[in-house]
Amino acid sequence: MRQIVLIVALSLSMLPAFSQVSVGITGGGTLSRYHYPHNSLSKYRTNTFITAWHAGLIAETKLAGNFYLQPQLLVSRQGGISEIDMTTDQARNYVKGVNHTTYLQLPLNLIYKYKRWYAGAGPYIARGLGGRFHNRSVYIYGDGVGNISVTETNGKVEFSSSEDKVKPYNLYMRAMDYGANFIGGYEFKNGLFLNANYSLGLTGVYGKETGVKNRYWGLSAGWFFKK
Repeated sequence: MRQIVLIVALSLSMLPAFSQVSVGITGGGTLSRYHYPHNSLSKYRTNTFITAWHAGLIAETKLAGNFYLQPQLLVSRQGGISEIDMTTDQARNYVKGVNHTTYLQLPLNLIYKYKRWYAGAGPYIARGLGGRFHNRSVYIYGDGVGNISVTETNGKVEFSSSEDKVKPYNLYMRAMDYGANFIGGYEFKNGLFLNANYSLGLTGVYGKETGVKNRYWGLSAGWFFKK
């Protein structure tokens, strides 16, 4: 959490140095899922989006010409659904995992404006705040008429800064997430704006070696209090 506080404080301290600063609110919906690396389970795995949301503050300051700096401070709900189905004629082996996580996220976008249209990109840093998981596994021997084993587990997701504690497919996830953000939209004369963005996670949420990363598409609306 200390990293987020320092970055937010630094961003806020820089804004008064610019001649024009606009501040507003933003929020919207997201489609979120996890990106898994290609491995032996890839042909059995299905990754599904979950619907979620984000909301928070946005600021904007002009740099030069049509270029603007646009930081945001968001509470962002993310997660995903993963299903592995290795059913054969002799047995069924099925596992489903559902994760809902919440992050405090700071995207820092460099924006180019043309008339009232704009597009940009930049890095983001995020800190996990909490979440929940639900896992269900089903194993049936021999055409569904033999032994049946069903296991369900659910509970809280805990974020840890210790790599030794963060292992794949349990309740611990990596505390910090880093990545890139891409954004485009339209701004009206009264300060109202609409945009779409794509968030590309670049760090493994279950640890450095797992390769499981956050991904989401978002649609947002917002309003600058004073332009």
